Amino acid sequence: MSFESKRRNLGGPALSRPPLRGPKGDKGEPGAAGSAGAAGATGAAGGTGALAAIPDQRVLGNDSGATGTPGPITVHQGLDWIDGPTSWIFSGANVAAMGDVLDVNPTSSFTLGIWVDAALFTIGAEPIRKYDPSGRGFAMQIVNPGKVRFYLGTAFSGSAGIDVDSNATLTAGKHFITVGIDGTGMATGVRIHIDGSLQATTVNHDALGGGATTNAQTLGIGGFSHPTTVQDVAIWNVRLTTAQNIEAYGAGAPPDLNALPTAPAPVGWWRFDDADSVAAGGIVDHSAGGHNATAGGGLAPGAEGAAAGDILARGSALWRTITPGAADLPLLSNGPGVVPSFRAGAAGATGSTGSTGPAGSTGATGATGGAGPTGATGSTGAAGATGATGATGATGATGATGSGGGGGGTIARFDLTHSPAALWNFNADLTDSSGNGRALSGGSPLFREVWPRVVGLVSGTPARTAFDAGLAISGNLTIEALCVFRVAPSATAVCMFDDGFGGTTEAQNFLYLAGVPSQELMDWYSESGASVASSFSATGVAYGLSINTPCHLVWRRASNVITFWRNGVQVGAASSALTTPSGGTSSVFHTRFGTNPPELFGLKIINSAITDQQIRDEYNRTLGPAFGLIP
Repeated sequence: MSFESKRRNLGGPALSRPPLRGPKGDKGEPGAAGSAGAAGATGAAGGTGALAAIPDQRVLGNDSGATGTPGPITVHQGLDWIDGPTSWIFSGANVAAMGDVLDVNPTSSFTLGIWVDAALFTIGAEPIRKYDPSGRGFAMQIVNPGKVRFYLGTAFSGSAGIDVDSNATLTAGKHFITVGIDGTGMATGVRIHIDGSLQATTVNHDALGGGATTNAQTLGIGGFSHPTTVQDVAIWNVRLTTAQNIEAYGAGAPPDLNALPTAPAPVGWWRFDDADSVAAGGIVDHSAGGHNATAGGGLAPGAEGAAAGDILARGSALWRTITPGAADLPLLSNGPGVVPSFRAGAAGATGSTGSTGPAGSTGATGATGGAGPTGATGSTGAAGATGATGATGATGATGATGSGGGGGGTIARFDLTHSPAALWNFNADLTDSSGNGRALSGGSPLFREVWPRVVGLVSGTPARTAFDAGLAISGNLTIEALCVFRVAPSATAVCMFDDGFGGTTEAQNFLYLAGVPSQELMDWYSESGASVASSFSATGVAYGLSINTPCHLVWRRASNVITFWRNGVQVGAASSALTTPSGGTSSVFHTRFGTNPPELFGLKIINSAITDQQIRDEYNRTLGPAFGLIP
């Protein structure tokens, strides 16, 4: 059916057809010849005089910022004025490794120094360190809430080393920090300076003894969890006096450490500046020691304040000659740190007047005339009747809730990775988030905020009400806890599967106990047979468990070998193989047993032994965004 027929069926009259368009007009006449072209424009003025290249200042012996040569400014002077020296920015896995050099022992006298940007620190940073996994060695650290710590020890234990904190905390901005000891091996010989000022200190441990502190580890610069600017790292084989610290501070501008008035030259000095590179050994030791370092973990330099117009002019190794472009001007030196003068070449001669242009060509043939006017439009037919309004459509479904934003440096709780047998987040309740229905009950629980925006269980001893076969695990097992210790624990169990110390029959056996018997220890306890206990304890929690700071603790049983972990790092050595536990059919799962147990905001039971890397990944997913990721 045609459109017109359809319209008549709706009630409107037939449309009348418009008349046809008029005939096309005749072709136009050719255009008249064009007039002669106008005279050519006057030639542009000549360019300015030629510009001389900035000479290679290595030849002139003038690359140190000296002003004896009154010619164009040196590249080094230009950078001194326009853009400060490049700093190197450390973050995450970044590290500068010097190799196994500059060991110390309890009778060594030495000083560690570094320029850093305190505004970017978080607790747990280790700007300078050299120790092995057992804790034998030394380190400069930044600890909660931004205090400077000096550590020297033979093992990670309060009874095998010394550690001393500054009473003051670092303020925002760049600071020159030094820590040193006088060779007595005692905390009283430690001095901490910030920007040349001697700091009051607090002694945490003073029990170094006579053990060895030397080790085969590499001397490392790094250990920062957030981007941190670093310059002028140095080590002296003496404890600098306060006057010598003031010299090394240089009133806020890092000086030449090899030419201080009274302080000796350092035995290691790495500037981390424009002359260094990411090549092997590319971070140059400017002391006589020659301990060149190599950047690792993606470490690379970053220019401070570089912007359009800055001179970024370092060659592959040394300063190179710069040839200005046609639009540039050479610079005239006014001394280091002073705005340079600009020196223009003489103006070129004015160009001659251009010649008269040729006559214009004949104009093109005129365009074809336009079509004649269109005939009048026929009258429009009447509109058809309006159809009835359709019914209102149903309301659309509510959109899904958007996903949450990133961590943004905040603590996260445990998730369902590794399919846990039970997972309690203690977010104001005792429900099991694993989906296995293992809610806890009883024990007079009390909940409150244990960390900003994190609610946890702060009081009570909730438990399962009866024997639970899903938690009666005698094989491979991983127990994880997110917790905060408010005071030092004593004979404390974070969780255990037992009968509450009620008897010695095999049915009442401990299948596992994950304990923290003191601030320095983590332990494990299990039983096999009647009245037979097989247990293992390990020392080595670094400087003791932190009080009032969240931590991630892990107890793992793999083929009856027990290992302990704190914040993604293994504590102590693995045990020998223990006896497989048995019985426990009258036992029940308990939490927070003993004196001064921790406040819990996560407890995860995995009936398998996850790998070392998976333990580190669990830490990185929970505390890592707030306290620093580990590789």
